[in-house]
Amino acid sequence: MGVYGIDLSKEKFDVSFLDAGKEKKKIVRNNFKGICNFLRQLEDDCILVAEHTGSYGNLLVHLCYQYGIKIALVSGYSIKHSLGLQRGKSDSKDAYRIRKYGERFAEELRFAEPKSESIKELKELYTLREQLSKNRTSLLLGKKARMDLQQKSGQLDKSHAAIF
Repeated sequence: MGVYGIDLSKEKFDVSFLDAGKEKKKIVRNNFKGICNFLRQLEDDCILVAEHTGSYGNLLVHLCYQYGIKIALVSGYSIKHSLGLQRGKSDSKDAYRIRKYGERFAEELRFAEPKSESIKELKELYTLREQLSKNRTSLLLGKKARMDLQQKSGQLDKSHAAIF
C-alpha cells in the first residue's frame, strides 16, 4: 500500500510518494486531464492524503471516487501539530509532510466521498449569499459616507457664504 501526500492549490498540486524506497515528487495540473492521467498511474491499493483546502480538491475527490481510489482530506491543523516543530515551507515540503502524516496515521484516516449535487449547490448558494451580503454592506456604507460628505459640503458652503 503506497501513501501519496498531496499539497493542493488552485492550478496544480504537488505529490510526494515512495517508489522502490526512494522519495519521489511530482507536480500534477489541477484539471480533469491532469488528474485523470495521474490517477491512471496509481496502484489499486494506494491511499491519497491531502490537506483540506476547500474547493480546490473537489475534482480530485470526485475522480478518486470514480476510479475507486481512497482519498483522505485532513485538516492543516492536524498535520502541523502531529509532526512537531518543522522548518521551511514549500509545496513539495508540505506534500512530504502530508505523506508522512498519512503513513503515521493510516489506520485513523477517514476517506472522503464526493458530496451530493444538492449539498454542493447549497454550499455555492451560501457562499454567493455571503458575498452579496458583504457587497450590500459595502454599498450602504459608501452611500452613507457620500451623504455625510454632501451634508458637510453644504454646511461649508453656507459658512463660506456667511463669511463673504
